[in-house]
Amino acid sequence: MLGNQDELVAVSGSDYLDAASQYLPLVMQEFQQAAESTGPAPTDASELARIVVLVLVLYGSQTALGGWITRSARHVAEHVATAQLREVDGIGHFGPVVGEPAIADEITRFFTARPEPA
Repeated sequence: MLGNQDELVAVSGSDYLDAASQYLPLVMQEFQQAAESTGPAPTDASELARIVVLVLVLYGSQTALGGWITRSARHVAEHVATAQLREVDGIGHFGPVVGEPAIADEITRFFTARPEPA
C-alpha cells in the first residue's frame, strides 16, 4: 500500500479504497503488458526525453515506500528536460486524496509561475 498510516486512517471512513479497488484489474493488466512488451518502457530515459511539455513531479516526504517513490520521481525529473521536481513536506502518496492543501499550493504555484504562451 502506498498510503502511509495517517492517510489510511483518513480514508478508512470513506469509500475511497472500495472505489479505487475497481481499478486493480486494469493496473495488473498494465503490469502484465509492460512485462511482455518488447519495446521501450514508458520510464526508459529515451522515452522520457521525448516529453516536451512542462511537467511537475511531486512526491511526499512521508510516502510509504518512500525510497522507491523518491527514486522514481527523480528518475523522471532527470530525463524530462522540462520537469520540475518538488518534495512536499509532511504528506504521503495519498496527499491529494485526503485533501492536502500543500498539493494544491504546489500545483497553483507551478501554473501561475508559467509565462503565457506566445
